[in-house]
Amino acid sequence: MSQNRQIQRNTTTQRNVRVFDAVTTTNATPTVAASVPLGQGKGSFFQAFACAIKSDFSALQALHVQAGFRRASGGNVTRATSNGGTGLPYLSSSGDFSGSSPTIDLVANTSTQTIDIVVTGKAATTINWHIESESLQNLV
Repeated sequence: MSQNRQIQRNTTTQRNVRVFDAVTTTNATPTVAASVPLGQGKGSFFQAFACAIKSDFSALQALHVQAGFRRASGGNVTRATSNGGTGLPYLSSSGDFSGSSPTIDLVANTSTQTIDIVVTGKAATTINWHIESESLQNLV
């Protein structure tokens, strides 16, 4: 079960921190690790921090991804990056996996109107993911 903590709020802005239960991947298939709704008439600076640990603790990847999202009244969630939201968000990743390393992305899900945290593991490798997100969102 995820934890959600509102850590700062004033009349126009709210800041939230969420910690999600561990997610496990066993292959290189993109997996939605968590989803955070974005209401109509809202904009959000959203970032996620993740620790991807190989199940035998022989490798670890530390990841940080951030992007802006917006949703107009009556509209869909849109990632505010170049090329109509298809441009890549900011990503920082460091670790000691050999070959390809696990990755993370933030995706605007227009079916559920959520910001999805999508993780991609490594083929034939069990990886335990531990994820925290932080968002700054307008209230009016």
